[in-house]
Amino acid sequence: MGIIIQQELGAGAPEIDDGMFDARFDGISAESHPDWAGPNKFGGVDDGERWRWDFTIFEDGKPVFDEGGDPLEVSTLTNQSVGKKSNGYALFKGILTSGELALIDAGEPIDTSALEGRMCQVVVVHNEKGWPKVSAVLPVKGTVRKPKPVSAEE
Repeated sequence: MGIIIQQELGAGAPEIDDGMFDARFDGISAESHPDWAGPNKFGGVDDGERWRWDFTIFEDGKPVFDEGGDPLEVSTLTNQSVGKKSNGYALFKGILTSGELALIDAGEPIDTSALEGRMCQVVVVHNEKGWPKVSAVLPVKGTVRKPKPVSAEE
């Protein structure tokens, strides 16, 4: 009998089931990778720049911790577009108030650090390699967000 080799999918990945979870928005950071750059599926050029959207999972109003005692964190990557058809815009819809979305629609800059700590709900799915990622962000059910200024010019 030969050696049996099997790739362990998701080795080292945070342990979380697919589903919807309460979460805290922890912020957006810029990432780039040369493998992401090149022609895109729309015939344009991809510059390889992405935004990483980070969230911490909550349950009963408190952060969930993994077996190592660290907060259970999930994320997703999007391109750096915020047009109405972009993935970034879809994620913002679960974090921003309608007034804040109107700022984006009007082409106004916003300070995303002012959004950190906002509660939302995230839909978590696993990619083909077994890693969890956020596929959607929704407002927390039954909450009304109090608008606060997030313009980068203020």
